[in-house]
Amino acid sequence: MALQSNLIWTVRQLAVLLEQYGKARMEALDLSPTQGIVLQYLLGHRNRKVYGVELHETLGLSKSSVSATLKALRQKGYLRMREDPKDDRKKQILLTEQADRAGLLLQECLLSQQERLCGGIPEQRLAELAEDLDRMLRNVKQEMEAEAI
Repeated sequence: MALQSNLIWTVRQLAVLLEQYGKARMEALDLSPTQGIVLQYLLGHRNRKVYGVELHETLGLSKSSVSATLKALRQKGYLRMREDPKDDRKKQILLTEQADRAGLLLQECLLSQQERLCGGIPEQRLAELAEDLDRMLRNVKQEMEAEAI
């Protein structure tokens, strides 16, 4: 039990520090960490239609957080919204040229963060860690879904 509580504590500390570090790095781009994550996701999925509900489900953001983030990104000129002709409640998210220009800077920022975070950890261990973290995320999501039923 001590190992598990220590692991939880370490993950929480890491999450807080990553949020603080990410906030400082994203300020140079005039983005919040959440805005940076959403913009990076949208840039990575630009070849298909993306809607807010996908951001909610995939990124684990609350619906209100998705709405506020998209509104802020729209106001900053990174995206625009287009109504879906089949469902007027859904709005397709479209990136602007400004988002394309910011994408390179955003990618550099995220790579820099990752290099600092993972410095000194061998590639094999990083691959195993990525698998373990993915498993942990799936475990938590499954538990949350089971409790919601």
